[in-house]
Amino acid sequence: MRRTKIVATIGPATATLATLRQLIDAGVDVVRLNAAHADMATHASNARLVREVASDLGRSVGVLVDMPGPKIRSGVVAGDEVELENGQEFVLSGGGDGVGNARQVSTTLPDLAQWARAGDEVYLADGAIVLRVLAAVDRDVRTEVVRGGTLRSRKGMHLPRAEAHVEPFTERDALALEMAIAAKVDFLGLSFVRRAEDVER
Repeated sequence: MRRTKIVATIGPATATLATLRQLIDAGVDVVRLNAAHADMATHASNARLVREVASDLGRSVGVLVDMPGPKIRSGVVAGDEVELENGQEFVLSGGGDGVGNARQVSTTLPDLAQWARAGDEVYLADGAIVLRVLAAVDRDVRTEVVRGGTLRSRKGMHLPRAEAHVEPFTERDALALEMAIAAKVDFLGLSFVRRAEDVER
């Protein structure tokens, strides 16, 4: 008997009766709904669809809502993607909604410069790109690209000093929690948990 559980994320490409049936037939035990993306009505509908398909197949399939958390993101870039080369300078701007390019990009964190120190590493594109901070000036953080790559619009970024001070429960988390309770999901996935109070909220 298999003891390891298989978790599959459901999104636009997989949220159909036929595809869910195939996934559950193939052995999926838990379906993950990523509340950082899409609207809550869509997630609630997908949770119902999973229950319906699992019931038809006589299977018990868990539903997990992965809470959005306070993810820091880079902004929009021209053409939806730019290439960053090793050794080049790249500027991160705190807040703002301007269109970025291969030299600079805005971020969702207005006080970004407050949390950056020379020598710190910043990770873009969910960790694929690595920058080293050179200096923080006003709202901008000047960096050098240590490991380049393709930066697409609105990708996750990691700045350790900032994340230690960002409130872990956001307005979107409140909406996701309300939806998860109404949909009677089985599991909640929490991000950036640092203390018991983050769970108790």
